[in-house]
Amino acid sequence: MKNILIKVTIGICLVMSLVLIVGIVFHLYTDNKINDEYYSIFLDNNQVYFGKIASRNNDFLTLTNVYYLKLNINKKIDNKADLVLYKLGQELHAPKDKLIINMSHVLYFGELQADSQVVQVIEGKKKK
Repeated sequence: MKNILIKVTIGICLVMSLVLIVGIVFHLYTDNKINDEYYSIFLDNNQVYFGKIASRNNDFLTLTNVYYLKLNINKKIDNKADLVLYKLGQELHAPKDKLIINMSHVLYFGELQADSQVVQVIEGKKKK
C-alpha cells in the first residue's frame, strides 16, 4: 500500500512539474512574441512613441523605427500649433534608431492598424 501511495505521489509531482514547465515556456514565448506591426507606446511623462517592438520582457521594451510627436508653433500664423511626427535620429545628438524603454514608465501600448494616420505618415516618410 505504501509503494502505491509513493508512486501516485511521485506521478502527481511529475505531472505538476510538467504542467508548470509547459506554462513557463508558453508564457515566455507569448510574452516576447513580436510581430512586424507598428505600436504606440504611452509613457508616464506624457510622451508617446511609435515604432516596431524588437523585443520585450518584464523590465525593458526595445523599439525600432521610432517616431514621436512634437508640437510645432508657427508664430507667423497667429501662433498656430501643429503636431508633427518626427523620426528618432534627427536630433542634434543624433541617436540611433533604437529606443530602450524601462517598462516601469510604460502606461500602456497598443498595436496600430495599418490604415491609421500615424502608420500612413510613417510609410509616406519611408518612401521619400
